[in-house]
Amino acid sequence: MRKTMKYASMLVAVIGFLAISCKKDKPKTVPSITTSAVTDITPTSAKGGGKITNNGGADITARGLVFSKTVAQPTIADDKTVETTSADEFQSMMNNLSSGAVYHVRAYATNSVGIGYGQVVDFTTGNAPPTATNVMITGTAEVNKTLTVSYTYADAENNAESGTIIQWYVANDGAGAGETAIAGATSLTFIIQAAQQGKYIRAGITPKAATGTTTGAEVKSGFVGAVGEATTVTFTYNGQTVTYGIINSAATGRKWLDRNLGAPNAPSAYNDYANYGDLFQWGRLADGHQLINRTGPADANMSAVNVGTTPYPGPYDLSSTDNPGHSKFILSPEYNSDWREPKNDNLWQGVNGINNPCPAGWRIATATEWAAENLGNLPSAYTKLKITLTGLHAGDDDGIYQSATNGLYWTSTIGTTFDYRAKRTAITTTATTQSETFRSNGHACRCIKD
Repeated sequence: MRKTMKYASMLVAVIGFLAISCKKDKPKTVPSITTSAVTDITPTSAKGGGKITNNGGADITARGLVFSKTVAQPTIADDKTVETTSADEFQSMMNNLSSGAVYHVRAYATNSVGIGYGQVVDFTTGNAPPTATNVMITGTAEVNKTLTVSYTYADAENNAESGTIIQWYVANDGAGAGETAIAGATSLTFIIQAAQQGKYIRAGITPKAATGTTTGAEVKSGFVGAVGEATTVTFTYNGQTVTYGIINSAATGRKWLDRNLGAPNAPSAYNDYANYGDLFQWGRLADGHQLINRTGPADANMSAVNVGTTPYPGPYDLSSTDNPGHSKFILSPEYNSDWREPKNDNLWQGVNGINNPCPAGWRIATATEWAAENLGNLPSAYTKLKITLTGLHAGDDDGIYQSATNGLYWTSTIGTTFDYRAKRTAITTTATTQSETFRSNGHACRCIKD
């Protein structure tokens, strides 16, 4: 019995020794790990993860994700994340990714033996929307002036621009108080309206691409303003773009153009003959009949660009319509005294009146408006409104006469004493008077703001 127990004890000892020997001899390996599915994908980020299934017999010293757009089997030599958790299962965010790109990602774990990698999982980042940068406004913040917005379009996937939205805004101050979109203001240029005087203007750009993520976020420029009062008016006259200045009357507060229609420049004196302007028949369009050449101060230095028709009933008879359809100065017999038969008293009546030759928002002044200015004599009238001498284009014989003593200006007011007449303002070297005269005569026109 005692011998049997001795052999049993010896057997147990041998088995234990062998077990210990086997345990010490088992080799360590790199960790085993699996890669989780990729979620929360955006154009520039995504969430992935992994699960360590075997530490390889040694402590895990690092874990995370490795990823690449170009390497099919990424390693830690490529982009990677490093997680601080000690848990076998983990999640990790991949940031600063390129949009619209295919990425290859796999989990990794490191122990003292080496690095174990999980299987590769592919995913595609989202398509980034287009962007607008450098949104800027150029131009003068003044009524009737044009502002222009510019910007830089970009798209990470190089999707072409298509249908970008432009919107102009108006606000009460430079901080954007009461900001509202301006109806219909959706082009790259915007002409400031009188209603926006004293306000602040800016533009917003919403970039759009033809494909991919088609619409980006709106980006607004800084404000320009406050919008100032208009000091010039740009319009088309005789087929050319012209810019006239604006005079604010000290007497009435009304706004007048700084020269007669057709004058190339604001006059430098009341007898600056080169800037007297053209001579209109009352109620006619600026159709060319009014054009005058002036090379000096005498009658011989003046001539009509489009000479008159022969007297009635010549080849160009009196017009039966508001628009004769030609540029001739229409001569009329003195007994008729109008270029139109039958007459039309509705011509030149208001800013939307028939044949109004003035810029948009402007019109021929009435006799009452002329009288309210209290112009006095020519030197005084020039100081107040840059009034000049004008000359006269006679309505019955095509004579063009220069006067050294008066300027003759049409009003929009029809005559009341005689038929076929309208009122004119005459400013002489001694006084300002008003009278009625034949509508076929050619006089200067000066426009007033409505």
